[in-house]
Amino acid sequence: MPGGLFLQCFRKILESGKVAGADIAELNPSLDIDNRTAKLAAALVFEIVMAYSGEEAF
Repeated sequence: MPGGLFLQCFRKILESGKVAGADIAELNPSLDIDNRTAKLAAALVFEIVMAYSGEEAF
């Protein structure tokens, strides 16, 4: 997943400076196969924090 097309697009959106806020909601661990949703949520939060801190992710 890291470096995938979705995250590349998400980074471009964050770089646009047009994102005023973000909300990660509703994660049901019992329905989350192989923790896919949890990993995606963690990756999105990481990207948001890095974008607003002005640091390069990797």
